[in-house]
Amino acid sequence: MQIMLPKSVDSVVAEILEVISDTELRLKREFRSETGKGAARVREKLAEMETEGKTSFPFKILPIIDRQEMYRRGVY
Repeated sequence: MQIMLPKSVDSVVAEILEVISDTELRLKREFRSETGKGAARVREKLAEMETEGKTSFPFKILPIIDRQEMYRRGVY
């Protein structure tokens, strides 16, 4: 499973290693982006948001899709 943050931090993506609670998770690696500055941009934006009184980013969860199963069933 992966998590993706908003465009304000370059839509960075990271793989989730473990879900700890409703508000916490452990990542397999740092956030990455096409520019190679994903983790640095996330830290910078988070510090900026904390000065505004916000404590988290909006996010989307990207489920793992088993493509072999899709093709086996003839979806595509």
